[in-house]
Parts: sequence; structure tokens; C-alpha cells
Amino acid sequence: MPPIFISSRCYDLAIKPEQSLNEEELHSRQQLNDMFADFTFNASTFAAVSNFTKVTSKLDTVKAKKEQILADRFNNLLIGSKREVKQKLVQIADDVTYKRKNLLEDDVESLAKKQQAVVKRIEAGTVKVNSVFEKYSIQAEKTLTRLLTDINQNAIQVKQVQSQSGSREESYTTSREVSDSSWYNPFSYGSTRTVISPHYRTVNYTYASVHDAVSKLESFVVDTSKALYDVSENAIQLGLFKQDIKASIRDVFDFSDDDFDPEMVLMPLNNAVERITIPAVSLDLDAHINTIRQQFSAEQVEGDDIAQLRTEQARVVTLLLQDISVELKQCIYQIVAKLAKEQSSFIPSLTKDLVANVEQLKQDLTHKEEVLKGYDDVLQKVNTDLAGLDFNQ
Repeated sequence: MPPIFISSRCYDLAIKPEQSLNEEELHSRQQLNDMFADFTFNASTFAAVSNFTKVTSKLDTVKAKKEQILADRFNNLLIGSKREVKQKLVQIADDVTYKRKNLLEDDVESLAKKQQAVVKRIEAGTVKVNSVFEKYSIQAEKTLTRLLTDINQNAIQVKQVQSQSGSREESYTTSREVSDSSWYNPFSYGSTRTVISPHYRTVNYTYASVHDAVSKLESFVVDTSKALYDVSENAIQLGLFKQDIKASIRDVFDFSDDDFDPEMVLMPLNNAVERITIPAVSLDLDAHINTIRQQFSAEQVEGDDIAQLRTEQARVVTLLLQDISVELKQCIYQIVAKLAKEQSSFIPSLTKDLVANVEQLKQDLTHKEEVLKGYDDVLQKVNTDLAGLDFNQ
């Protein structure tokens, strides 16, 4: 705001060579030239009247803003990637530090006994862990089912096709009979001829834009796909979910016991929890938009064809909703199935890590000094990498 008033007709007259002007454009140019005595429009004055310079300036501003937005998004993505790398590096450092500590302080027999006791406790807490998985599975299913209701509500607006009023100049001809007799030709007395005259008139009409209808459909598909992706990605709040999983495991241990080594549980637990992934799903945008475009070919319709366009718009929306419903149900199935798979493998994966720690200690003890040096090298490299992560860039 405020709106910029432009003239696309004057812009065409400014940039097109005269020989490529059509009949309506030639007529518009003649009308404008007839408005003012002793003044003739040229390319420069047509360009000034078209007022496209302001539009071009605005577009340049928008392009500049877009480039800045893209730069900001890339920077945010970079910061997010750095955070993930930092998290992984810290996890590696913690894991190596724990293994180094075991190598220096524990023996295989004592570690194996501790491991067996921990495994029994974890297996005893299976019911608690399963209840967390089931809780979030039900929550995800409800969230995604609720989305389908929202999509159906949004589709009501998409079915509506607005009609508009427009006007255009049309050419038509009239004919009349005039005398064709002449004084020097007696034989022509009483003869006539037909004179055809071109005329122009402004016609008002009602129309509906097929382009606008298609754009609404495409926007509906794009917005729906984004909503589905966002909801499926957040149907399970992964951070909170992982916290609840960890809490269900911690509840079966007494962390106040001085003889209990919490790192023995927490390290494998963190690793097992980090392996949990939930799929994010989106619609097949290309397929849906191609379906839309195949239904419409004209730019705009008038008269009785407006009702036909509305009928076609409603039909295509119904078709899209059917396909989206199928894809959404598939999305629900995928997430619930993935959670069920994660649930069935979580405890075995966690206990496997505990057993692996004992086996790792057995191997490490055979080359203790060499392994200690390797652990120290890894820690040094990780610390160097952590120091090199500059979040201010």
C-alpha cells in the first residue's frame, strides 16, 4: 500500500514495434492520440503513462529482500547443523571417556556382574517403556486424524469460484446502400453500392478466471502438503518423547546407591534413545498439481461456462480430498508402524549395548596401552573440533 496504478496496454504500446500491434492496440493508440490536440504519443510517453518503472523498482526491492531471507535461512540451517555436530561430538567424547574410565578402573568380571544386574533391571522395566511408546502412538494418531478435519474445512473455501466484471473493446461493422450514379455516366442513374464502416464499442461482461481457480487448487495442495509435513514431523514431540523414555528407565534404578554406576546405564541409554527416528511425510505435490492442470485449459470463462467451472472446481477438490485422505491414512500407518518397530527393538538394543561394553573391555585389555592412546587421540581431536565450531559466523 498504496496501490500502484499501471497500464499494461500503454506498456505494450511502448515496447512493441508498430508492425506487431494488433487491431485493438492500434485503436487504443488512436484514441489516446485523439484526446489531445497537437500532441502525439511515442514510446517514451507510453512508457511514462504505463508507470511500470515503479513496479520494476518494487520488484527489485522484493528480490533483494528474498536474497536476504534466503541468506538468513541458510545461516539458520548452518547454525542448526553446527548444533547437531556439537551434540554428536559431545556424545562421542562422553562415550570414549566412559570406555577409557572402564579400561583404567574395572576388570571384565566385575563389569560383567554389574552389566547382568543392570540388564535384569532394564528388562523388568519393559512395561513402563512400552507404556511410553503406546502413549505417543495414540497421541500421533489423534493429531494426524484431526488434521484431516482441518483439511476438509479448508477445502470448502477452495471450492468457491468468484465471478468478476470486465469490459473489452469489440469491433463491428455496419453497411448501408449509397447512390452509385454519376452525372457523366447516364447508364449509372439509379444504381447503388454497399458501404461497409468499421466501428468500436465497449462491452461489459461477467467472467471467472480459470487461472485463479487453478491457483487456488495449487495453493491448497501446497499448503496441505506443508501442514501434513509439519504435523507429521511434530505429531510426536521427539525431544519430550525421548525424555519420557529415559525417565521410564531411570525409574527402575536407585541413583542414590553409592555402589551403582549411573554412567553404565546412561551412556547406552542415550545411544539407544538417539537411534529412535520418526518419519515425516508429505504429499506427492507434482502428481496432484498435474491432476489439476489436466482438468483446465482455457484462461477464463464467461456466461454459462462459469457454472461449469464451479462444478469442475468442486469435482477436482473432491478428487484431491480423496487422494489426500488416502495419503494421510498411509502417513498415520507409517508413523504408528515405525513406533511399534522402535518399541519392539528398544530394550533389546539397549541391553545389546550393555553386553557390547563388556566385550569391548575384554578386547581393550589385551592392548591396554595402545587402546588408551587411541582414546586420548580421539578426545583430543573431538575437543579440537568442538573449539572450531564458531556459532557467530
